[in-house]
Amino acid sequence: MLRFVVCFSLLCFVGCQSNTKPLPDGAPPLTPATAKVTYQGSPLADALVVFAPKEGKIGGSGKTDANGLVQLQAYPPHEGIPFGEYQVMITKSESVEVPGGDPDNRQTKTNFLIPQKYGNPTKSGLTATVAQQGDQVFTFELKD
Repeated sequence: MLRFVVCFSLLCFVGCQSNTKPLPDGAPPLTPATAKVTYQGSPLADALVVFAPKEGKIGGSGKTDANGLVQLQAYPPHEGIPFGEYQVMITKSESVEVPGGDPDNRQTKTNFLIPQKYGNPTKSGLTATVAQQGDQVFTFELKD
């Protein structure tokens, strides 16, 4: 009976371990990075934040919470992004149904809830430098 309890406990322990996928081979080291986004002085919830690398191939992204905060990820579910220089884009939009037309073929359009310029990393004017070490917080205050 003791052998059964030990084996069962061991199986539960092994089975309850995280199912986190390992980082891909050759992945660069990740640095914890958080972005805080406000629009017109208020936290911007449910916005997509993308850090596009100026050099290299791996950036990071995430969606802001109710407080306008996002933990950036290059390889979800792992938190963090590679160190380096980034151009930043932030978007928030919603799809709305276009009235009229064929009810079997509904049409939608996208309403942008913040200025579209922030959704283009080369035109947003937003940049970030992620250092090799330490938790970093980047604040982006968006305006019209």
